[in-house]
Amino acid sequence: MTVEDIYQLMPEHLLIKDEDLRKKCAETLLDAIVTGGWDKKGITNCPVVVKGLSKKAPFNDVDHIRSVTKLCLALYDGLLETERAAGAIDRDALIAGALLHDVGNFIEMDWDGKEAFMKPISELCPHPCSGAHLAQKHGLPLPVVHIILAHSALFSPTGDNACKTREAMIVKYADTVSFYYLQMYYGKE
Repeated sequence: MTVEDIYQLMPEHLLIKDEDLRKKCAETLLDAIVTGGWDKKGITNCPVVVKGLSKKAPFNDVDHIRSVTKLCLALYDGLLETERAAGAIDRDALIAGALLHDVGNFIEMDWDGKEAFMKPISELCPHPCSGAHLAQKHGLPLPVVHIILAHSALFSPTGDNACKTREAMIVKYADTVSFYYLQMYYGKE
């Protein structure tokens, strides 16, 4: 698997104008996919971490990441049309953060050929932490690292009040919409 494969898997990367940021974003995802063994297990077998979600839900982490990224872009476009302050949103950081918000899932989730489950690492180092670490390792800017770390009310180390930037707030709420949609549509176990 290569960076070009990541661009094909998640073409939203190509919306990042800064070529260096785009490449680092793809390299971070590639590192997580290979580290988690999803390049061998099948990338679309990596599930979304939604506690209590029915196992019959056909949604995977790649679909979820793309959905959250598209929701973020729709929010950005809507805000840009109606709010003067929307111009203060860093669109590239927003896209990169949305694409990487669940990058840690590729490390914390596993699959036995029939069913997905969380590895023990998820208890001590949940996916926002492992994802933020990967982003730092690949030289992503602090605002993108912050988006990854702050995106989850359930798993972020600073909890529900973690968002310190506009971009982090947008990703967090887009992720929340996707999370609750999945729970409502597929139900709980």
